[in-house]
Amino acid sequence: MFDHLVQERWSWTAGDRRLADAMTAYWTNFVKRGDPNGPGLQRWPAAGADGAPLMILRDRQQIGRPDRPDALGVFDAVYGQLRRLPLP
Repeated sequence: MFDHLVQERWSWTAGDRRLADAMTAYWTNFVKRGDPNGPGLQRWPAAGADGAPLMILRDRQQIGRPDRPDALGVFDAVYGQLRRLPLP
């Protein structure tokens, strides 16, 4: 599911590989312990209220704020509607 860069013959950069490695580690930690954080990783902040810092996933992860917080409202609206639908 993750870190399969070798499956595509693209010109992957060192940054692409760092991001793939970090995402694999975050997901693995989360599945094992319910917490994505672990040794050698930028600490992923807990989810919080609107305006709380978030993880910015690039070749080097960092904590920050979204560039366009208003654009994230689209996701809230879509997923809010989906959560109200009955399960199949």
